[in-house]
Amino acid sequence: MIAPGELYPSEVDPHEDVVPAVRQYLSMRPSAVSDESCVTTRELRLWGLIECEPTEAEVEAALEALTVEAEVLA
Repeated sequence: MIAPGELYPSEVDPHEDVVPAVRQYLSMRPSAVSDESCVTTRELRLWGLIECEPTEAEVEAALEALTVEAEVLA
């Protein structure tokens, strides 16, 4: 059963700074495309690419958006 309020990545609208941060991170570390979203979430903050750590759902949504834009290629 899905918990009330639980969202799928495609239903989450990432904050405006998450997509550019993920894009920049992947440009620096292309191999990170295969990392779990929890790793990418933590790395964005550790690399200083984003001020506040985003949620995993926001990072998943950003990765999905970039994939749709054909920017992330496995």
